[in-house]
Amino acid sequence: MNKVTVIIPARKGSKGIKNKNRIIINGLPLVEYSIIIAKLCKYSGNIILSSDDNIILDIGRKHNIDLIERPPHLATDTASALDVIKHVIKTNNVLDDIMLLEPTSPVRTLEDLYSGIEQYYFEKIDSLHSLSELKDICFAYIKKIDKDGKVIDAIVKEIEGKQRQYYINEKFYERDGLFYLFKKNLVLIENTIYGRINKGFITNHETVDINGPDDLFKAERLLKQKEYQFFQRHKLMENIIYIDIDETICHTTANKDYSQAIPIYSNIEKANKLFDEGNIVIYWTARGTVTGIDWRDITEDQLNKWKVKYHELKFGKPNYHLFIDDRVLNTKDW
Repeated sequence: MNKVTVIIPARKGSKGIKNKNRIIINGLPLVEYSIIIAKLCKYSGNIILSSDDNIILDIGRKHNIDLIERPPHLATDTASALDVIKHVIKTNNVLDDIMLLEPTSPVRTLEDLYSGIEQYYFEKIDSLHSLSELKDICFAYIKKIDKDGKVIDAIVKEIEGKQRQYYINEKFYERDGLFYLFKKNLVLIENTIYGRINKGFITNHETVDINGPDDLFKAERLLKQKEYQFFQRHKLMENIIYIDIDETICHTTANKDYSQAIPIYSNIEKANKLFDEGNIVIYWTARGTVTGIDWRDITEDQLNKWKVKYHELKFGKPNYHLFIDDRVLNTKDW
C-alpha cells in the first residue's frame, strides 16, 4: 500500500486560546500529539510541520520531521487551510496522497488512521475525512430568525404534531478533524480537498475539537484513558519545569513597572538550555496578581525580544514572601 505525506498545520495565533497549538495537555504540547501519531503510523511517508511559531518548529525539530516556516500572510485568522496546503505542496516534496492532521483534534488512535487509509485506498476514492455522529440532537427544533424577525426552520422542516422521536431516526454527522485524506492533484487542479468521490470515515469513539477552555478539560480527560497512553510512552520531553520571570530572568524597577524590566541574559541562556534538552518549560509569574493589571501582552513581547524559549506562559502565581517546597531551586544556586 502506498505511503502518504502527512501535513500538520500549527500556526502560532488562535482566537479562543492563546498559543493553543503548544499549550500543555497532560504533559505534552498539543501539537506533539499529532507529531507522535504521525511518526508511529506505518503508512506515513514524509511528515511536514507548517508553522510561524519558532517554539512549535523546535518541537518538530526534536522529532526530526520536515519543517516549513509559514509566511505571515498564511498565519492569520483569515488564511485558509487550503492555501496553507498549497504552500506546503509548492515548497516541499509531497507524495500523490496527503493526510492532514489538525493538532486541535488530538484524541485519535492508530486504528483510526489505519482504517481510514485502508478504506481510502481500497475504495479507490479521491478524498476521505473523519466524521462523528451528532447524537441526541433534534434538528427540526433548530431554528433561524429571518430579516423580518420570523422563526423559520434552519436544517430540517418541522412537521406539526410530530414528536421528537420522529426526527432523530435520521443520522447526522460533523467533521471531527481527526484526519483528512485527499489527492495532491485535487488541491493543485480543482482547488479543493473534497473530491468528486468524497466519502466519510465514521469515528467510533468520543473526540474533541479544541476551541475553548471546556474543550481543553475534555481533551485532558479523554487522553488519560488507557487507549491513548502510547502518547506518553513516545514523548521526547521528560520534565516539566516552572520558571519565575522577575528577578530570575530579568531585573525589575523598584516601583514594579514591568515594562522597564532588564533581561538577565546569562539566566535566559540557562533556561533556554533546559528547553533545548527536551524539557517542558513553563514561565509562571505573579505579574498582576495583586494589582489586577493585565501584563500578558507586554510580557510576551519581552520574552520574544529577549529570545526566551518556552512552551507556555502562565499568570496568577501567588504573591508570597517565602516558598517552601521539596523541589525548588533558588536563582542564586542556578
